[in-house]
Amino acid sequence: MSGKSEWIDFTAGRNWLAVRKTLRVYRQRWNAMLNIIRRPVPHAVLSWRYLLPRQSPAVKLHRQVLLRAWPRFPRIVWFLIALCNYSLWYAFFSWRYMYRACRRHGATLRKKRGIVQRTQLVHLFELAWMHGIPPHFYYLYRLYDYPKDNWLDFIFTHELPQWHLVMSPKAARHSHAFLRDKQYFSQTLGEAGLPVIETLARYRNGQRVDESVLFQEKSLFLKPRQGSRQSGCYVLFYYPGEGYALVSTRVDDDDAGIPRAIHGKAAIVRAVTNLASHCQYIIQPLVRNHAWLSSYVELDYAISIRLVTAMIGHVATTVSATLEIPLPPGFRYVHPMPIDIDSGHLSLPLTISPAPETLDSPAKLAGQTLPAWMEMRRVAEQAHGFCPDIRSVGWDLALGERGVIVIEGNFNWVVSEHQLVDNGLIQCFYETF
Repeated sequence: MSGKSEWIDFTAGRNWLAVRKTLRVYRQRWNAMLNIIRRPVPHAVLSWRYLLPRQSPAVKLHRQVLLRAWPRFPRIVWFLIALCNYSLWYAFFSWRYMYRACRRHGATLRKKRGIVQRTQLVHLFELAWMHGIPPHFYYLYRLYDYPKDNWLDFIFTHELPQWHLVMSPKAARHSHAFLRDKQYFSQTLGEAGLPVIETLARYRNGQRVDESVLFQEKSLFLKPRQGSRQSGCYVLFYYPGEGYALVSTRVDDDDAGIPRAIHGKAAIVRAVTNLASHCQYIIQPLVRNHAWLSSYVELDYAISIRLVTAMIGHVATTVSATLEIPLPPGFRYVHPMPIDIDSGHLSLPLTISPAPETLDSPAKLAGQTLPAWMEMRRVAEQAHGFCPDIRSVGWDLALGERGVIVIEGNFNWVVSEHQLVDNGLIQCFYETF
């Protein structure tokens, strides 16, 4: 074959790869657009109070989130998404969610507070139709205890991730990469002298899994290099005299189609190889609970302490924190216990749904002071200094056997569990605009 024909074949191959990559990008964008349009709940609060003058800073923030949502899309796309989304909400989904919320919590609220279900339905209608807020927040945030003018003094989960995107309009790519890439995150903080978890190994897509790394006669933690909320995370437990067991940290975690628990070295190697074929995985030692926590919570691995820092006056400040006790079975859900940010005292959340009767840890922990609390604040606030252009960060910390450990930071952190006592969280965003 001549040099010219070889050159033509090579160029054609490169062009075909470029076409495939472009098609894949557009297919991902199309699927993302369909997911946005099909979403059953609104993407932001749509309140009639936006039309009134002299509204509170909280109302103005919700309005900005609505108007500045989907910042990467042209405004005509923003309009079409909003038109489809809110049309589905008002025509169908709002009624369905009102019925579900009242059916699940209505009788309990009537029994505890004496609020009849007819009154509850009127409030649910006002919440869903006058403000575009899913009705279950009426019970979760105890909005029945607040005047209607204060209902928008909360941040609602259905506004995520648009809330965090709008609150950090100048966030740079490297700041997002710092929080998203777990290996880069640990390396950066470790070099700064902050306590992080050591990375034992990293497996790229299709890389062979080294058995000597997995089976060291100690328990390990496996997680995707990029991810959040424990999606795709697994614990490799080692039981002396019994062997190893690979267990998902979430009961519904079937990312790679593997069972809830896997026993035997050969089966575990195949499962980890399968996981690593989907995305990059990192392996770290399993962090155990501090002796103080172990005396209250019986769990084989450290529970998370969710601490939120916000840039207030260009200074990272702790604004909220909770201790999250996993709920069996599967530990998919947690029972959050608010932490007083000044003293580190633990308290029970004010919610219509108390902790399960089989879980006695919250009652025992209530009123106790979390050890090394000021150290946790210092570590999280110092870590926020590596991404100061991000308005707020939700940090996952652990109180391990040797002290405080930074697990990860989250840009799109969950807001609901930090508002189960009061509605003060939104105040840390008042100076954004």
